[in-house]
Amino acid sequence: MNQISPTNLLGNFTEYQFSQLVLDSTVINNQISLVAIFISIFYYTLIQSITTPVLVGSTSIVTIVGYIFSVISGSSLSGNNLKANVRSMIILLISIWGLSPVLRSLTAPISEDTIIVLTLLFFAVHLYFQDYGYLIGLSEKYFAPVSLNAAIFASVCLVSRLPSTVHVFAIMFLAIEIFALSPMLRHHLKKYSYWLDKVSSLILFASSIYLLKNISLVFTWMYVLSVSFISVICPICLVYMQRYKNILHGPWDEAIPSREKVFFKE
Repeated sequence: MNQISPTNLLGNFTEYQFSQLVLDSTVINNQISLVAIFISIFYYTLIQSITTPVLVGSTSIVTIVGYIFSVISGSSLSGNNLKANVRSMIILLISIWGLSPVLRSLTAPISEDTIIVLTLLFFAVHLYFQDYGYLIGLSEKYFAPVSLNAAIFASVCLVSRLPSTVHVFAIMFLAIEIFALSPMLRHHLKKYSYWLDKVSSLILFASSIYLLKNISLVFTWMYVLSVSFISVICPICLVYMQRYKNILHGPWDEAIPSREKVFFKE
């Protein structure tokens, strides 16, 4: 009869590799990149460097391409549900259009400084509570209500500064695309092709730098340093601390007396 011992479990001990940790960290960097891209596009829309027809058209094209890919990859968003999915998207767009005047005036009385602080705060909440397990394929159900609500609220804070209702509609449509629909696309992309997922990470990283560098070099370097910290510094620390994980716990451990009350039966 085989007995469980620390020696038998050493073969199951997972040793982290630096290169693999760097590759796996892209799931967090992708989310940061999407937030950076959204804020950049909002800024360009605010100064009217991007017209609303171009923004709405580009977002629509990305949505259609993402849906086609989901059909090809055999996800739950299959071609069999095309009619229902189109109907849901139309209802969503009508709802956004109807709510755009309200959203534009919702946070208008709030000062600029407060809007900036609230936006950064809720985007930080969005990043912290994101369902990264779903994004890397560990689960099949996306569940991140806090993250999604925080991202939408941050978007609502921003759109009050836009010049027209049409601009509000365009940005909120983009917010739904990035924060509500893109997690499903990235989930299926990860399962479909590991390296295609990494290529998309490079595209997001390059796009973020391109959009940010024309806004502020300070923001660009903040973004680059954040990504570098997550992809380089954190893996180095984890690999370094791994050498100190030399205690294995199991059924061979000595019993530890409990301070809980013991009831004696007469």
